[in-house]
Amino acid sequence: MRQLFIVAVFFFLSAAVVGADETVLEIDINGMTCPFCVYSLERELGRLSEVKQVLISLRSSKARLTLKEGAHIDADTLREVVLEAGFTPGEVRDVSEGS
Repeated sequence: MRQLFIVAVFFFLSAAVVGADETVLEIDINGMTCPFCVYSLERELGRLSEVKQVLISLRSSKARLTLKEGAHIDADTLREVVLEAGFTPGEVRDVSEGS
């Protein structure tokens, strides 16, 4: 129960810092097993010029990306970065408010 609470708080707080006009994408990630996996994937996704913030949850195996205002990125580009980092990407969803 505590683990579920921690995951819920993680995503609630990440949503609270997002502006109304920002796009937030969520990606399912398979293959992460340790904090270093999270760190290395955060670094790779953060290098994309469209990305403002990256939050990754090892427990829920999801990455949440906040894009810079007005920026757009193709789901295939995100999947390619995840694959090149050594992980298996799943579904990419737009979880922005109002979408």
